[in-house]
Amino acid sequence: MEKLDAFNVNAAEVIAALRAGHPGIMENLYDAHRAAFLGWASKRFYSTPSDIEDAWQEAVAVFYKQVVSGQLTALKCSVKTFLFAVGYKWLLKNHRKMKRIWWRGEEDEALATDPQLTAFSFDDDLWEEERLLLIAAMEALSPQCKELLVDRHYHERTIQELLDTYEYASKNAVTATLSSCLSKLKLIIKEKTKK
Repeated sequence: MEKLDAFNVNAAEVIAALRAGHPGIMENLYDAHRAAFLGWASKRFYSTPSDIEDAWQEAVAVFYKQVVSGQLTALKCSVKTFLFAVGYKWLLKNHRKMKRIWWRGEEDEALATDPQLTAFSFDDDLWEEERLLLIAAMEALSPQCKELLVDRHYHERTIQELLDTYEYASKNAVTATLSSCLSKLKLIIKEKTKK
Protein backbone atom coordinates (compact mmCIF):
# COMPACT_ATOMS: atom_id res chain seq x y z
CA MET A 1 0.00 0.00 0.00
CA GLU A 2 1.14 3.50 -0.81
CA LYS A 3 2.15 5.59 2.20
CA LEU A 4 -0.70 7.85 3.31
CA ASP A 5 0.02 11.48 4.18
CA ALA A 6 -1.07 11.64 7.83
CA PHE A 7 -1.59 15.42 7.65
CA ASN A 8 -3.95 15.32 4.69
CA VAL A 9 -5.80 12.03 5.05
CA ASN A 10 -9.37 11.94 6.30
CA ALA A 11 -10.64 9.72 9.10
CA ALA A 12 -12.49 7.36 6.76
CA GLU A 13 -9.28 6.63 4.82
CA VAL A 14 -7.33 5.95 8.01
CA ILE A 15 -10.02 3.63 9.37
CA ALA A 16 -10.30 1.83 6.01
CA ALA A 17 -6.51 1.37 5.82
CA LEU A 18 -6.36 -0.07 9.34
CA ARG A 19 -9.35 -2.36 8.75
CA ALA A 20 -7.68 -3.56 5.53
CA GLY A 21 -4.61 -4.64 7.48
CA HIS A 22 -2.26 -1.72 6.87
CA PRO A 23 -1.11 -0.70 10.36
CA GLY A 24 1.78 1.39 8.97
CA ILE A 25 -0.54 4.40 8.87
CA MET A 26 -0.38 4.49 12.68
CA GLU A 27 3.34 5.24 12.60
CA ASN A 28 2.63 8.11 10.20
CA LEU A 29 -0.15 9.45 12.46
CA TYR A 30 1.99 9.04 15.56
CA ASP A 31 4.85 11.05 14.07
CA ALA A 32 2.70 13.62 12.27
CA HIS A 33 0.70 14.77 15.30
CA ARG A 34 3.00 13.93 18.23
CA ALA A 35 4.76 17.28 18.46
CA ALA A 36 1.48 19.18 18.17
CA PHE A 37 -0.08 17.09 20.96
CA LEU A 38 2.93 17.46 23.24
CA GLY A 39 2.87 21.23 22.79
CA TRP A 40 -0.91 21.45 23.12
CA ALA A 41 -1.06 19.29 26.27
CA SER A 42 1.92 20.92 27.94
CA LYS A 43 0.14 24.30 27.74
CA ARG A 44 -2.97 22.91 29.41
CA PHE A 45 -1.68 20.51 32.06
CA TYR A 46 0.94 20.79 34.74
CA SER A 47 2.44 17.41 33.90
CA THR A 48 5.83 15.93 33.30
CA PRO A 49 6.94 15.47 29.69
CA SER A 50 6.89 11.74 30.40
CA ASP A 51 3.20 11.85 31.43
CA ILE A 52 2.28 13.80 28.32
CA GLU A 53 4.23 11.36 26.14
CA ASP A 54 2.42 8.46 27.86
CA ALA A 55 -0.92 10.12 27.12
CA TRP A 56 0.00 10.43 23.44
CA GLN A 57 1.11 6.81 23.21
CA GLU A 58 -2.07 5.68 24.94
CA ALA A 59 -4.21 7.77 22.60
CA VAL A 60 -2.64 6.22 19.50
CA ALA A 61 -2.93 2.70 20.97
CA VAL A 62 -6.58 3.19 21.98
CA PHE A 63 -7.45 4.49 18.50
CA TYR A 64 -5.73 1.54 16.83
CA LYS A 65 -7.37 -1.05 19.11
CA GLN A 66 -10.83 0.46 18.72
CA VAL A 67 -10.60 0.57 14.93
CA VAL A 68 -9.16 -2.94 14.56
CA SER A 69 -11.71 -4.43 16.99
CA GLY A 70 -14.60 -2.77 15.15
CA GLN A 71 -15.64 -0.56 18.08
CA LEU A 72 -14.81 2.56 16.07
CA THR A 73 -16.03 2.52 12.47
CA ALA A 74 -16.40 6.22 11.70
CA LEU A 75 -15.47 9.62 13.11
CA LYS A 76 -17.32 12.91 12.92
CA CYS A 77 -14.06 14.77 13.54
CA SER A 78 -10.49 14.46 12.31
CA VAL A 79 -8.27 11.63 13.53
CA LYS A 80 -6.00 14.27 15.06
CA THR A 81 -8.88 15.68 17.11
CA PHE A 82 -9.91 12.20 18.25
CA LEU A 83 -6.34 11.38 19.30
CA PHE A 84 -6.12 14.67 21.18
CA ALA A 85 -9.42 13.88 22.91
CA VAL A 86 -8.25 10.46 24.07
CA GLY A 87 -4.93 11.88 25.26
CA TYR A 88 -6.78 14.69 27.02
CA LYS A 89 -9.09 12.21 28.79
CA TRP A 90 -6.08 10.14 29.84
CA LEU A 91 -4.38 13.19 31.32
CA LEU A 92 -7.56 14.23 33.12
CA LYS A 93 -8.00 10.75 34.54
CA ASN A 94 -4.42 10.52 35.74
CA HIS A 95 -3.97 14.11 36.91
CA ARG A 96 -7.15 15.03 38.73
CA LYS A 97 -5.35 17.73 40.69
CA MET A 98 -4.35 19.77 37.65
CA LYS A 99 -4.33 23.49 38.14
CA ARG A 100 -5.56 24.91 34.86
CA ILE A 101 -6.68 24.07 31.31
CA TRP A 102 -6.62 26.71 28.61
CA TRP A 103 -9.48 26.31 26.12
CA ARG A 104 -8.68 27.53 22.64
CA GLY A 105 -8.34 26.15 19.15
CA GLU A 106 -10.23 23.68 16.96
CA GLU A 107 -9.36 20.60 19.02
CA ASP A 108 -10.38 22.33 22.25
CA GLU A 109 -13.75 23.37 20.82
CA ALA A 110 -14.40 19.83 19.60
CA LEU A 111 -13.47 18.42 23.01
CA ALA A 112 -16.06 20.64 24.64
CA THR A 113 -18.90 20.25 22.13
CA ASP A 114 -18.61 17.15 19.92
CA PRO A 115 -20.90 14.42 21.36
CA GLN A 116 -18.69 11.65 20.00
CA LEU A 117 -15.74 13.04 21.96
CA THR A 118 -17.55 14.13 25.11
CA ALA A 119 -19.23 10.72 25.43
CA PHE A 120 -15.92 8.89 25.05
CA SER A 121 -15.09 6.95 28.18
CA PHE A 122 -11.65 5.64 28.91
CA ASP A 123 -11.77 1.84 28.93
CA ASP A 124 -9.82 0.68 31.97
CA ASP A 125 -10.02 -2.94 30.83
CA LEU A 126 -8.56 -2.21 27.38
CA TRP A 127 -5.10 -3.37 28.46
CA GLU A 128 -6.16 -5.98 31.04
CA GLU A 129 -4.91 -8.96 29.02
CA GLU A 130 -1.54 -7.31 28.42
CA ARG A 131 -1.27 -6.28 32.08
CA LEU A 132 -1.92 -9.84 33.27
CA LEU A 133 0.61 -11.20 30.76
CA LEU A 134 3.23 -8.73 32.01
CA ILE A 135 2.56 -9.63 35.65
CA ALA A 136 2.94 -13.34 34.88
CA ALA A 137 6.14 -12.70 32.92
CA MET A 138 7.59 -10.55 35.72
CA GLU A 139 6.89 -13.33 38.22
CA ALA A 140 8.94 -15.70 36.06
CA LEU A 141 12.01 -13.44 36.25
CA SER A 142 14.70 -13.72 38.90
CA PRO A 143 14.13 -11.53 41.97
CA GLN A 144 17.14 -9.40 40.99
CA CYS A 145 15.82 -8.73 37.47
CA LYS A 146 12.32 -8.05 38.73
CA GLU A 147 13.52 -5.57 41.35
CA LEU A 148 15.86 -3.81 38.92
CA LEU A 149 13.20 -3.47 36.20
CA VAL A 150 10.60 -2.20 38.66
CA ASP A 151 13.02 0.36 40.08
CA ARG A 152 14.05 1.57 36.63
CA HIS A 153 10.76 1.55 34.71
CA TYR A 154 8.07 1.90 37.38
CA HIS A 155 9.83 4.04 39.98
CA GLU A 156 11.78 5.82 37.21
CA ARG A 157 15.10 5.65 39.02
CA THR A 158 18.13 6.83 37.06
CA ILE A 159 21.07 4.65 36.08
CA GLN A 160 23.15 6.52 38.66
CA GLU A 161 20.60 5.80 41.40
CA LEU A 162 20.60 2.11 40.47
CA LEU A 163 24.40 2.10 40.44
CA ASP A 164 24.47 3.53 43.96
CA THR A 165 21.67 1.33 45.34
CA TYR A 166 22.80 -1.99 43.94
CA GLU A 167 26.55 -1.27 44.08
CA TYR A 168 27.34 -2.15 40.49
CA ALA A 169 30.91 -1.61 39.26
CA SER A 170 29.89 0.94 36.61
CA LYS A 171 26.98 2.50 34.75
CA ASN A 172 27.74 0.13 31.88
CA ALA A 173 27.21 -2.82 34.22
CA VAL A 174 23.80 -1.44 35.23
CA THR A 175 22.84 -0.86 31.61
CA ALA A 176 24.00 -4.34 30.57
CA THR A 177 22.05 -5.96 33.40
CA LEU A 178 18.91 -3.98 32.54
CA SER A 179 19.27 -4.97 28.90
CA SER A 180 19.69 -8.63 29.82
CA CYS A 181 16.66 -8.51 32.12
CA LEU A 182 14.52 -6.85 29.43
CA SER A 183 15.61 -9.47 26.91
CA LYS A 184 14.59 -12.22 29.33
CA LEU A 185 11.25 -10.51 29.95
CA LYS A 186 10.57 -10.20 26.21
CA LEU A 187 11.44 -13.87 25.70
CA ILE A 188 9.09 -14.94 28.49
CA ILE A 189 6.27 -12.82 27.07
CA LYS A 190 6.89 -14.24 23.59
CA GLU A 191 6.75 -17.79 24.93
CA LYS A 192 3.56 -17.07 26.90
CA THR A 193 1.81 -15.57 23.89
CA LYS A 194 2.56 -18.68 21.78
CA LYS A 195 0.48 -20.83 24.14
